[in-house]
Amino acid sequence: MSKNRELITERNKDFVRAYRQACKENHCENIREYVRIAVKKPAPRFYIEKERAYDIIMFMEGNVAFVSQNPNKIRMYDEIYIRYKNLSELYPNKQKGDIIESVINQPAPEFYIGIHAAMKIINSNNTRARRLRHEKS
Repeated sequence: MSKNRELITERNKDFVRAYRQACKENHCENIREYVRIAVKKPAPRFYIEKERAYDIIMFMEGNVAFVSQNPNKIRMYDEIYIRYKNLSELYPNKQKGDIIESVINQPAPEFYIGIHAAMKIINSNNTRARRLRHEKS
């Protein structure tokens, strides 16, 4: 399995946990409301490959405009860059790659995924759970 696929799988599992927590803590009218809460919950890490984060940071350090249509990714890249700059100042002798790895493994303030993608994750998880229950009976 590729590193990116592993990150997506990890993110999806972590998001399902956040969704379940949102369901326990809130009284919402429908699934979409729980999903809206869950996507804003803190995530255990930033779900981006180290190499991709490195490329994004190098673009940002070079004052090159990074083009992305996804506002969630833009916010995530900005947060990663701010943390990278802060750690770089604290540890000026540390390798860029080591700092980036440290940053992306820190807890993230949110999952940085849209409602549509989050709904797909939950629906897929629910379908898989129903299939497993059906196979057991």
